[in-house]
Amino acid sequence: MDETFAQTADRTAQTAQYSHMAVEAIRHGQKAIEQQEKFIRDNAEATALIEKETNEFTAYALNIEQMAKAVSDIAEQTNLLALNAAIDR
Repeated sequence: MDETFAQTADRTAQTAQYSHMAVEAIRHGQKAIEQQEKFIRDNAEATALIEKETNEFTAYALNIEQMAKAVSDIAEQTNLLALNAAIDR
């Protein structure tokens, strides 16, 4: 009976040790998941910022394109006026 009790006590100690190891593994996994969630949130924020900045850049590029077109149109009109003035002389 003493031997059975000793075996049971050893198994109980091993079970407690395995339980402790399992709890530590779960804590480690939980911490890893929390870090991954933070990385995902940070990535989403960075992506949103990049999208915003890209949209602003596109708007500026369109404005520059419109301004360049206006300058080109003015230059074309100026050339036509100069040509007309030269013909009238």
